[in-house]
Amino acid sequence: MNTPQIAALDIAGSEHVGYYCGRLFNLVNDPKSIKAWLRTLTPDTIVAMESTGGHGVLLAEMAVQRGLTVYVLSPRQVSCYRRSLGRRVKSDRADAKLIHDHVASNLEHLRPYVPWAEPWKSLRNLVRERCKLMNSMGAMRQSLRARGRSKQEIAAVLDSVRAHTDELTKQIRKVVMQSEEGRALLQIPGVGPIVAGAALAVLKQIPFKHKDAFVAWIGNDLVVDESGKRKNVRRISSWGDKWLRSAFFNGGRSAIRTALWKDYYQAQLEKGLTKTGAICAVARKLQRKVYGVYHEANAIALTRVDM
Repeated sequence: MNTPQIAALDIAGSEHVGYYCGRLFNLVNDPKSIKAWLRTLTPDTIVAMESTGGHGVLLAEMAVQRGLTVYVLSPRQVSCYRRSLGRRVKSDRADAKLIHDHVASNLEHLRPYVPWAEPWKSLRNLVRERCKLMNSMGAMRQSLRARGRSKQEIAAVLDSVRAHTDELTKQIRKVVMQSEEGRALLQIPGVGPIVAGAALAVLKQIPFKHKDAFVAWIGNDLVVDESGKRKNVRRISSWGDKWLRSAFFNGGRSAIRTALWKDYYQAQLEKGLTKTGAICAVARKLQRKVYGVYHEANAIALTRVDM
């Protein structure tokens, strides 16, 4: 069996750096250049890249449309692989070769990229745009306060941004309400349009085998962190979709104020968890409940928290 050729690319906004057939090359990030380059590849060529701020989506989608197998690696995967090899150099050219070697060595463990379908692609983008704006508002508020601006001046600066986030929230709710699963998710205490929209987009796109796979994909799963006399230490992996993880954490903060989740939150505090750790535990339970309600739409699941 012949090993397929791998075209690996380090992604950037305007121009990618690639490694193919032992040679480095540059690829302009526009449809015309990408289309011309894809024509030079054999049908069994594998296209591999690092996920970098959405700059590689055009290339990935055009490659899939052409019938090629595409692998999109997370930056953390590439970084861990670089450290495992003891590489000291990080550059676009070195990373292109690194991505090539990583895919060649771990091909059987990787899953091909599947383009996002509408309307879930747009829903996911709306949620991410709103989350980024909310983070920016917090940073802007702190910066303006540090410069001695009054509350009125800060409000005047942030009003336009707040109006845009409100409009995004309306658009997200509209898409969520169009599906039966979305309407069911909104019935869960602690789940608003942002959490429901973020979860719905992912659940519609990715066929998770079970709820724990969904939690792990978000990066809120517990991993063992033991060494020597330090035993029974658990922490969240923080792998996966940081925007979805952040949305569920904020959902957990809202959920602990409700009767459904308050007792569970207190139980986690009594175990010795910090407030942040207890909220993460609530968020993890909330993720499992969202998965269950999405797949079962079970009225009992809406009103029960398993301790």
